[in-house]
Amino acid sequence: MSHANKKNFWFYLWLCSALLINPFFKVALGRTIWNIVDVIWSLLLVGSIFLSKQK
Repeated sequence: MSHANKKNFWFYLWLCSALLINPFFKVALGRTIWNIVDVIWSLLLVGSIFLSKQK
């Protein structure tokens, strides 16, 4: 994947994440699914921090 594609991937990933997490639209997923989303979101956040430090 090229550098531009990676930047676009992270941009759209964080944009979708912001739309899901922020209360602009109510998304009723249930407690279990929200817990899974929270864990995945936090892993992506920590992973993106480490990936940006490697550059």
